[in-house]
Amino acid sequence: MTIDVDRTTLAHAAADAKRASSSQTDWAHLAYTPGSLSVSGWDWDGAITTSTTMEASGGDSPWTATVDPSALDRFAAAADRRVCIEVERKGDRVDRVTLTDGTRRITLSSSGVDKPKRKTGDTLCTITADAADLAAALAHTRHIGSQVQFGINGIHLDTEDMALVSTDGRVLDIAPIPSAQLDGEWPTRVLIPAEWAAAASRTLSSESGEVRLTATAMTIEVEAGNVRHVGRTLDGEFPDWRVTLPDPSRFRFEVQVEPDDLSNALRFVRPDERTHAVVLRSDGPETVVLSASGHGQRAITRLDGYTSGDPQIGLAHSYSSDIARAPSRLCLRWAAPLSPVHVTCEDSPLYWIVMPMRLD
Repeated sequence: MTIDVDRTTLAHAAADAKRASSSQTDWAHLAYTPGSLSVSGWDWDGAITTSTTMEASGGDSPWTATVDPSALDRFAAAADRRVCIEVERKGDRVDRVTLTDGTRRITLSSSGVDKPKRKTGDTLCTITADAADLAAALAHTRHIGSQVQFGINGIHLDTEDMALVSTDGRVLDIAPIPSAQLDGEWPTRVLIPAEWAAAASRTLSSESGEVRLTATAMTIEVEAGNVRHVGRTLDGEFPDWRVTLPDPSRFRFEVQVEPDDLSNALRFVRPDERTHAVVLRSDGPETVVLSASGHGQRAITRLDGYTSGDPQIGLAHSYSSDIARAPSRLCLRWAAPLSPVHVTCEDSPLYWIVMPMRLD
């Protein structure tokens, strides 16, 4: 039996399935019903499932197969026209899957491994939001604790402020979702897995309009277009992040700089391995000096910007590089040399709280 599918849709589906699968599983699941083909990938313990459904013409009998996602991804990415998929059965299951685009041909063995079945539980809440808002928020929450750091090893959705929050213990990422509307009660002891957030952010970045985020006691799911991402939520209670927010009335120092200027300066200024710190200070009200010591030398560069209060602060080079990815002009404000730095960006609700480094 042979079916016919769009090459571009298959290539995106295969790439998502490959990213979702782990080295322990390394399988992509194909499920055909007359008129449509679903391509899914999952990790070993079923913590994340990515599924893409596409139109398919041809066969009139349903079938399922489990194939190597890397081989499927390589073939689909290189195909230059519609792809024909032919299956060969052995008894009541698919034994081999052959793909051809008219000039190239590949045959993959079907493992017979079943796609994991997950318990989902009843829907607790649904959040509707603009796809661009949600994608930006998911991409912003990138600092996440390790798996042994229980409670901060995932992303927290705070429904009181309707924001995504994450931390690795040194940086707090806060991403408000202005367009989000909540229907139901979000489970308080729930963390969103980072792998799911990364996959959902990639998909949502190319979508427009409103999308739905659905949560149960065990899973979180987002569906955009023909792509569906389901993740198993993590146990743990995120700490009260509001206690770390500095009091704006106590801010004494301020630095403003364009993110592109900061990014370019950071490529020139590289600290040594002992401190990993760069220093921001003022050289007049419209000049920001960025400096670092390393390998017996001191690198200094100047940026156009704005300063107030004769500031000087030490920040980790890696965290400085992260905030330099901001979409608009950065504003850093703090109260004392070792107090948390409040970092915002113009025309964006996204912000950070960054712990500074001690300067000797």
